[in-house]
Amino acid sequence: TSQGTTSQSQTAPAQGAPAPAQGGGQASRQPDPAEASGVTNPDWQAIISGGSQTRPDASGNLSVDDAVSTVNVTGDVRTLTISGAMSDVAAQKVEKLVVTASTVNVYVESVKEVEIQGADVNVYWVSGNPTVTGDGANHNVTQITR
Repeated sequence: TSQGTTSQSQTAPAQGAPAPAQGGGQASRQPDPAEASGVTNPDWQAIISGGSQTRPDASGNLSVDDAVSTVNVTGDVRTLTISGAMSDVAAQKVEKLVVTASTVNVYVESVKEVEIQGADVNVYWVSGNPTVTGDGANHNVTQITR
């Protein structure tokens, strides 16, 4: 049997708990962040799973400045500003979303205010009733389900 007979030093994995994974144990697979979020939209899932994860600063603000970024924002955000062109961003609760870049896709659980200055911007939101302002060309702000 394999219980307690590995060639590595054993200092603590006792008390009947499964040993931590060290390279491929089935029970050790970390859950996909997209699965844990309850999001079913495949484009949104891809951002959550494959994006660099970041949080707002102490004031609740966050800027996505790098072009061609995929960013998964965790935590509540006071102001989320996206100035990096060709970016995909997923967020949870956002007070104010400002998009000044072009070719941007944003998926957000809830948002109160959306300001679009860029072109070809898509904002998808789940809950709330955001006010939308700005003069960006060819933009789309649409309520969707998770």
